[in-house]
Amino acid sequence: GAMSLTAHVDNNLSASAALAGSQRMTDDGWIYLKTGTTASVDLAWSGAYVNSLYFVRFDVDPSDASQWQVGGVAYGNTAAFRSAVQDNWEFVSKQGNSTGTATVTWTVQGESGFYVPVLVSPDGMWTIDNSPTNTANADGLQHVRIFGENTFGFEDMSLGKGADFDYNDMVMRLTIF
Repeated sequence: GAMSLTAHVDNNLSASAALAGSQRMTDDGWIYLKTGTTASVDLAWSGAYVNSLYFVRFDVDPSDASQWQVGGVAYGNTAAFRSAVQDNWEFVSKQGNSTGTATVTWTVQGESGFYVPVLVSPDGMWTIDNSPTNTANADGLQHVRIFGENTFGFEDMSLGKGADFDYNDMVMRLTIF
């Protein structure tokens, strides 16, 4: 007998799901945000450190996605890159030294582009990896994991201080209004 197959697609993605498209396509921990976008940043943390979460816009060359920059400084495990990140971040939420949750509203002030969450702990500044072999993290290890749609987990300790790499020291989810 003949078989007939019919598919109906309902493309009613939420704004947050649509934003996560770049994460699914590239497997990079960034979110494309436009100037003036307002988002809810949901945080959960469990740890001894007081950590600060920021966002910074990464410049990405569409013809060569491996060439990331912040403020004209090439991505890498360098003091110059860490300084550029600090000079260009926006949004801050300081949490920790306990277990808890918070929700903070953020309106993007900077230019439209790919924004990356950056966690600053007493052990260092932790950001996403450019590739498995290229990290800007001072201990050379991955400190940020993508958990799913605009959701990230952070390890706040360096390897030398006893990091357990459970990525639950700070968990962050960004939702667009």
